[in-house]
Amino acid sequence: MWEGEARRIDTDLLRDHLGDELLASTYLIAGPPAMVEAIEKTLTDAGVPEEQIRPERFSGY
Repeated sequence: MWEGEARRIDTDLLRDHLGDELLASTYLIAGPPAMVEAIEKTLTDAGVPEEQIRPERFSGY
């Protein structure tokens, strides 16, 4: 049985795992539009500047 992380990706999870590195990284997000938009919002809510977020939306999954 899986014993790893099981939480939804949210600001708390990002802060818990990335700590001080959260705002120092560039984020590449690829996938279905709804998923990409949700992760983009989570990152901006966590304080990540828009220029550090690189989204790619792919439809048709």
